[in-house]
Amino acid sequence: MSPTIYKPGPLDDDFALGQTTRVLIAAAYQIIATVRGPMETIQDYAPAMYLSSWLGVAVETNIPDIVKDSGSQVSCDIYWKDLKPDSVVGVGGSVGSVTHLLVKAFPDLKYIVHDLPKAIGQTDEYWQAQYPDEASNPVKTGRPISNASVYMMHFVLHDWPALKCHTILNHLRAAASKTTKLILFEAIVPYACPHQMALFRERWKLVRVGKAPWPLLSNSGLGVGGFHTMFDKQMVTMFNGQERTLPEFIELRRKSSSLLTSM
Repeated sequence: MSPTIYKPGPLDDDFALGQTTRVLIAAAYQIIATVRGPMETIQDYAPAMYLSSWLGVAVETNIPDIVKDSGSQVSCDIYWKDLKPDSVVGVGGSVGSVTHLLVKAFPDLKYIVHDLPKAIGQTDEYWQAQYPDEASNPVKTGRPISNASVYMMHFVLHDWPALKCHTILNHLRAAASKTTKLILFEAIVPYACPHQMALFRERWKLVRVGKAPWPLLSNSGLGVGGFHTMFDKQMVTMFNGQERTLPEFIELRRKSSSLLTSM
């Protein structure tokens, strides 16, 4: 088997992500070179059968491409183009990196980045450095915004336990008008086995994803289910939060005055 040769990708010159691929490859080869003791149990043997394949995928994966693309779906044509030039509030928006994707796609709307004062303290500096031509949009604020056209949260609720999520959603409901929309960008954790999720699909206007091909589990196995499990462990460890299944999101809506109407 010939060794994998590192070839620079188009994003290797990116200031923030240029070293990511090199670090990943170095770590992968260090793992490959690690000498392990004899495998004495099936728990050791089964994963080891596929270890080299997993590491091969890791080595070949261009992580900067994935990171750059992450979150870009927020500018997909949901109904942004139908909005009047009114406020779109990025709740928990930090410095507004996700909001910028919408500013580029729909520049005629008014955008507000809302977060805690410490989180938005560097917003102006960030936009002047990264997007000088668009630095006047958005407005940053640490104060609640009422009667916005849209409240948008991008991977915010997974930072919080259910009771805190109820509080967040209730505050948004109280601040909203009758026509306000709430858009959540969150990962819905798939089940590893067949489940009654199909019962929720029609009511919640879900777009059904094709079934995983045999012999993969319903959650596509390690590639998808394992990814969600990893993030779920990180959320509960760092923030006492969690990644949620579809019934868990429905339960959040049921126990709060939520604006959610579809998923």
